[in-house]
Amino acid sequence: MVKVFFLLLVTFLFSGCVGGKKEVEVLTYPKFYTTIPQDSRSYYYGLGEGSSKEDAIAIALNDIASKLSITVESKRTIQTNISTHNERENYTQISNNEIKNEVGKVEFSSYEVKRYEQMPENRHFVLVAIDRVKNANMASQKIASKIDSYKKELSMDSSNIVSKLKALNKISGEINTQTLRECDVLKALSYSDEVDGYIKTLKTIDTKIAEYKNKITFFISADDAYKNVLMEKLSSKGYSVVDDGAKVNLHLYVLETQLYVMGNHIYKANIEITATADNKVVGKKTLTVGAKSRSNYEMARDFGVVEFRDKLEKESVLAELVGI
Repeated sequence: MVKVFFLLLVTFLFSGCVGGKKEVEVLTYPKFYTTIPQDSRSYYYGLGEGSSKEDAIAIALNDIASKLSITVESKRTIQTNISTHNERENYTQISNNEIKNEVGKVEFSSYEVKRYEQMPENRHFVLVAIDRVKNANMASQKIASKIDSYKKELSMDSSNIVSKLKALNKISGEINTQTLRECDVLKALSYSDEVDGYIKTLKTIDTKIAEYKNKITFFISADDAYKNVLMEKLSSKGYSVVDDGAKVNLHLYVLETQLYVMGNHIYKANIEITATADNKVVGKKTLTVGAKSRSNYEMARDFGVVEFRDKLEKESVLAELVGI
């Protein structure tokens, strides 16, 4: 028995020694990957490693884009979209890190792959460069074209108030979420001061849009509970609700049903919202809400009104009806 135990012990120790010898895998990298050129007045450089050449290029372009340091909110999950014209490539890279800079959507007019090397295990490496002057010129032309279209829309007379409001709200949203960011890109790429003029003009346009919106008033025809919800939504967007002389009217027709089933007070409602301007119907939307309460019907109805508030937001009802 002792001999058997001794043999088992020796076998275990021997196998442990053999198993303990593990080869450490050493990853190798191309020489150019550790000697990236310095960014200059003419070029930005980026490195990328991926499972394919295309993936590596996408990562390198994101590397370049991150140098533009377009600062937005900190600690956000970001999605960076890179679009390129010359190769018609569109890449997306998701980062879940808590970071302080968001690149946003950056468009490069052209790029050049300076170095490319494929290593074992399907590892692809690239060194990419973008021409700052070329990309700055394209960005400048794009922003100037947008500004011209914004001015044209703002100056146009429109007999349809809602159509005008929808167009201007779309412009305001684009200015604040996209075009001003493109100005930040241009500022990082170019040594010209023209971008400051663009930013000033865009802010002026946005101010004029706000002034136009402030002149739009609403009248609401509805039950008090539902009316209060709409008033709250309109007020949060900077609009006034008046009793007379409104530019836009919102009429709610509510068909309510109440049931009592298995100890539950059940409330259901079909709500038709009609928007009119200048005595013309400009939009219609129907919502259905339902709720129940063990206590009483009034509480079930209150829950139904809460659901109505949530649906207004989730389904972008006011945006669909009147563009806000």
